[in-house]
Amino acid sequence: MKCSPILTLLQQHRLVAHAPAATPVLLGLNSSAIYLGVALGGALGGIFQSWIAPVWLGIPAAGATLLAFLLTLATARSRKRVAVEEPSLATN
Repeated sequence: MKCSPILTLLQQHRLVAHAPAATPVLLGLNSSAIYLGVALGGALGGIFQSWIAPVWLGIPAAGATLLAFLLTLATARSRKRVAVEEPSLATN
């Protein structure tokens, strides 16, 4: 996928904007989820390839894509951003 690095960057920006204090943990979990998804995709592709002819692999792939799209829609946050005040590190 040619746009994969761009999508990864956008997802990381979304995570960091959501919880800046937990950036290292969030980016680590995000990377782990990406690796898990790549491994799971290969494993499921191999399983489906053993069950059905390769010419029909587009159907489960389209189903997985539709499921990911629906999950994205279900978890999308609203475009309205609420300003969150960060506590100051300086002591008065």
